[in-house]
Amino acid sequence: MPRSAPRLPGRRGCRGRLQTAALALAAAGCQAPDAKEHDTLAACSRSAIVGGTPEPAFVRLRPKQFRALATIRTPQSDALCSGVLIGANGIVTSAHCFDRDRDGALDQPLAESIPDAVVTLGSATDPDSPFGPAGVTTLHPHLDVAVVTIVWLQSGAGEFERLPPSTTVPDSTWIGSPVELAGYGATANGAPGALGFVVEELVRIEPDHLVVDGQGRTGACAGDSGGPILTFMEDGAIGVVGILDDGDPSCKGEDYYTRIDRLLDWEPFRSAALPTNSLPGSCDGIARTGMCLRGRAFHCGGDTVVVDDCRIEDRGCGWDEGAEGFRCVSPADDHPCRGFGSFARCEGETVLACVGGVMTEAPCTACSARCEPWVNGTGAACQP
Repeated sequence: MPRSAPRLPGRRGCRGRLQTAALALAAAGCQAPDAKEHDTLAACSRSAIVGGTPEPAFVRLRPKQFRALATIRTPQSDALCSGVLIGANGIVTSAHCFDRDRDGALDQPLAESIPDAVVTLGSATDPDSPFGPAGVTTLHPHLDVAVVTIVWLQSGAGEFERLPPSTTVPDSTWIGSPVELAGYGATANGAPGALGFVVEELVRIEPDHLVVDGQGRTGACAGDSGGPILTFMEDGAIGVVGILDDGDPSCKGEDYYTRIDRLLDWEPFRSAALPTNSLPGSCDGIARTGMCLRGRAFHCGGDTVVVDDCRIEDRGCGWDEGAEGFRCVSPADDHPCRGFGSFARCEGETVLACVGGVMTEAPCTACSARCEPWVNGTGAACQP
């Protein structure tokens, strides 16, 4: 059933950390061809653990960007939420972390002692993570979003690189595209507190929310509320496109993220998102061969990301033999991979992928596995 703001009572509260089947070694004899060029496409891989992977599989954060992912703990309820640094000293998270009764105002016990709400840049269980009082906290008038100012960060701002908010309004090209969930919530096997990531598919765009689906395998869980979903923005930089609001109680279904573009006219958010040290357009996570994403071709040209909109002049993103990579090409020139794009897909129980300009097929049945989409950053893989 479609959901819309304002949210009704019965929300799951601070959700928890991401769950996913982390890919381990490929089973002998079951790896796809040209593994060096596409080494994450394991045709037959095993799930070593159930829980968020400690490193992102899709967006490839730099060390200073990892430090932009925050935890927030309110002493009155001892509840944990996640958040993300989007400006010089502004954190964005979920409003329900501070508004347990969902009346649109800071809870009275908390409002009288907001400095006792602790923001940690990094895991609250890591003694090396800097922390301090939450400072001024502002709730959005109807969306499940809060902006927290942390003035104590100013002295150490050089150690952190914000994750900027996207200014793009999502359209139909986003449906079916990968995004990376991030948060400090609980795993299936443990308590919250450790940072986890998982790649999921964006399945629906609602007026206030982006909806992702773990398809019974992955998802946000208790403690991930306020955590971001990340993707490559239109200039090639990694940015925040949503903040976790609500989701499936199983932690393996649909999760609802408040759309960042719905906050761009809200003054507290605009002030919090003022630029600080950031390096947009670097090639982190994008190879020279490139990738196809939301109707665009992304590739590394020199030291920066080049983004071409393939929707112009009726082109598409496909394999360019001359460039030896994914670029905007006419349909007639995209014969090596038949318009397949850069992400692996399932066709029945076979993983199909365009690798080095060659279509590859890796049957999962050879290893008594099944093909499942978005179990990693490549688009699909075989899973037991």
